[in-house]
Amino acid sequence: MYRRVMGELLIGAKEIQSNAREIVPVKNGHLQDSIVTDPVEDGFTVGTNSDYRNYIEFGEPQGTGPNGGPRPYLRPAFHNNKEKIKRRVQALIRKLL
Repeated sequence: MYRRVMGELLIGAKEIQSNAREIVPVKNGHLQDSIVTDPVEDGFTVGTNSDYRNYIEFGEPQGTGPNGGPRPYLRPAFHNNKEKIKRRVQALIRKLL
């Protein structure tokens, strides 16, 4: 059961990753290409190691500057997909029990 649920969570994480890549602002493609899914204990994370990831997601320290205000991409991708993923995992667990 654990492996099946983890498989469903991986599918959901990849959907979040794909959605984040679709909505991230693109200048040269580096940030878009750096969005990845990584395994962690009992789940997965979707993120990036780009040096300027926080400036885009949260804006400059004061919300102004050459990049302007925040242009979130990870949080919206999570919120766009979380209910669908939750429903699929719940349905899988009901089926397996």
